[in-house]
Amino acid sequence: MFGNYLKIALRNLKRQKVYSFINIAGLAIGLACFILIILYIRYEFSYESHHLNADRIYRVNVVQQHPNGIFRLSHSMVPLGKALAEEIPEIADYARIFNYGKAFVKYQEKKFNEDNIVFTDQGFLNIFTIPVIAGNKETALTNKFSLAITESMAKKYFGDQNPVGQTLLIDNEYPLQVTAIIKDFPKNTHITAGFLVSFNTLVEIAGEDFMDNWITTNLMTYVMISGNQNLIEIENKIENIYQARATPEVKKTFELEQLRRIHLYSQVTSYGDIRNVYIFLAIGILILLIASINFMNLSTARSARRANEVGLRKVVGANQGQLIKQFIGESIFITFLALFLALFIVESFLPVFRNLTGQELIFPAASDWHFYGLLFIISLSVGFLSGSYPALYLSSFAPVSILQGRTAAGKKGAKLRRTLVILQFSIAIALIISTLSVRDQIDFMRHKGLGFQKDQIIVIPAVSGENEKDINPFRQALLSSANIRGVTGSVSLPSRIGMYNNVTWEGASENESIALIHNRVDYDFLETYEIKIVQGRNFSPEFPTDIVDGKRKNNAGAIILNEEAVRRFGWDNPIGKKVIQTYGEQRFPFTVVGVVKDFHFASLHYKIRPLSLFLQTKYPRYISVKVTPVDLQKTIEYIQKTWNRFYPEYPFEHYFLDQTFEHAYQAEQKLQTLFGYFALLSIFISCLGLLGLAAFATERRTKEIGMRKVLGASVWNIIVMLSGEFAKWILIANLIAWPVAWYVMNRWLQNFAYRIDIGWWIFALAGGLALIIALLTIISQAVKAALANPVESLRYE
Repeated sequence: MFGNYLKIALRNLKRQKVYSFINIAGLAIGLACFILIILYIRYEFSYESHHLNADRIYRVNVVQQHPNGIFRLSHSMVPLGKALAEEIPEIADYARIFNYGKAFVKYQEKKFNEDNIVFTDQGFLNIFTIPVIAGNKETALTNKFSLAITESMAKKYFGDQNPVGQTLLIDNEYPLQVTAIIKDFPKNTHITAGFLVSFNTLVEIAGEDFMDNWITTNLMTYVMISGNQNLIEIENKIENIYQARATPEVKKTFELEQLRRIHLYSQVTSYGDIRNVYIFLAIGILILLIASINFMNLSTARSARRANEVGLRKVVGANQGQLIKQFIGESIFITFLALFLALFIVESFLPVFRNLTGQELIFPAASDWHFYGLLFIISLSVGFLSGSYPALYLSSFAPVSILQGRTAAGKKGAKLRRTLVILQFSIAIALIISTLSVRDQIDFMRHKGLGFQKDQIIVIPAVSGENEKDINPFRQALLSSANIRGVTGSVSLPSRIGMYNNVTWEGASENESIALIHNRVDYDFLETYEIKIVQGRNFSPEFPTDIVDGKRKNNAGAIILNEEAVRRFGWDNPIGKKVIQTYGEQRFPFTVVGVVKDFHFASLHYKIRPLSLFLQTKYPRYISVKVTPVDLQKTIEYIQKTWNRFYPEYPFEHYFLDQTFEHAYQAEQKLQTLFGYFALLSIFISCLGLLGLAAFATERRTKEIGMRKVLGASVWNIIVMLSGEFAKWILIANLIAWPVAWYVMNRWLQNFAYRIDIGWWIFALAGGLALIIALLTIISQAVKAALANPVESLRYE
């Protein structure tokens, strides 16, 4: 019986080559898209899965409650981790991770600026599963000035020689001895480094005050819980330990964030986004649905071709159940043919998809039974569901009606096909609208006025060694070039200021405070970045008290605020007022000397928050150079030569400030690109099915077309007649897609504090594109029929 069914299926595929190709190709493309999206989702959920104890590892987050909102911080206090391990028995081990920032690393004649140096405890190698290739895992990070490096860093500095026991010099000051080599960190982790320095080394570098600081949040703390524990009780114990050692100016609580949830679910750090995972899963299902609709449409449309077969089988004794099994079996057979083709498409396009997503996606090994088992179940389900209605429809034909020739496609089948085509194009049009909306939002973010100059700004990351020198001589040398308009040093760039202090202010009620974002800048910062002063003055060498001095208690220094900070303080005349920063039991009043116009110092995802600027003429982390667009390459060469003259020991690195904005909206750009490709594929698959239906409709009406031409109908009349009904379907699809797409994209745009309004033209353009593409598909068949010889048409049977 099975052999007979298989033989009939193969004969039908061979007899109806065009329709077979459309069915298999459409399903294969739909399955390939779905498989690629499944690979993307699997990778997103694979973050931190390589750690054996991942389910027991938590990050300690600090939650601060302010009148202007709740702030969740991934960073905590330096001594917290050690205290937790000593006083909470449920905590088996801990590891603190302090990012050192950019530093100068030297070994013999090899010199590089590195930004992947972290200080951490010995517990790091116990908590996290990072294979140690050489050295003693148990003692690698115990002693001061000990260092574990990754394989790639070992190769970079030491080549083929064994680095264990060798010494690397950090910032020309700190000799670190290599005690271990570890495997490179995988890409699917938020914890990464090239150099792991023993935490005890920080005592020598930062001093005892840094190690005993229970006020500021400087590093990330991870703990490993022993077995199943009550997390709420542990969080309460953490709070009690903190309260016993510190007197915070604002209420602080603590939360344990599970390691494997950090990438997609964290409210603190933005590595990934579970919402994007849901979006792509929905797209994959929709594209698969479009491909399945093609199969159902073409199967019901071609039912008349198999009516005689159904009639004869019923006459010789076949019951409806046997016919249903046969047709569903054929559907499943076609689906698995499409699956094999889809796997080939996936393997061919995986490198392209890998570049689009930025993920290290690999084609699953044959032994990955979870993946292939899922594909088997999905393909079986698609085959069964796609073939179920055609099977029920075909097997329901009455033999008498079939043999009498009364088996036209019927109103019921036509209604279903119309409904399914409308559904297909509704999905495709909604995806086009989504693509255009995402593109417009990204374009809006790129071109929105930020309140400061971001073009023609060259950024030079500074490293600790030359930070000890005053950059003013370097600045003056650069400004001697006519192509350089400004040079400034700052701790943060104006596009990504994130540090903040809890402050109160003159006139505030008792215990009233806000979180004030801050940056430390030199005299030329506002002028170089063209940030407008709306009240008061800029920092000036004429006022020596502008510089922050921790020894001055009555006037700690000058401060410049943004307009939002002034609004939060409730001041009409802010100049001369005091902003009071509390540091433990000490209070430092800063005098307001100026107010700058609000500018966007963070992503447009967030509203502008209160900001303060302090004066700091040394120790910048970034040197910003404003240049003219004239002879840009020569200007960069001049900057490099000047750098090498002043800082010959340190490699010259630079980038343009506007490049940082590309990185800030990288997730949205990927979303736009993928939306675009999937929208095109959905239209292609829909039109593939429409092509089959148009060919079938033209074939059915061949005789009618011939009669109309004999009676004087023009080619244009025939084209309008054949395409008119399909065009009506597409217009109805627009009416369905528009409100759905508006709702979905409006929800997505809520993620941005500054966003576009979705214009009516986006809906019109999406609908128009879908209509034009669909009509071109239909007309290709209609023209062929309209140009045919009517004599041949009237002979047609």
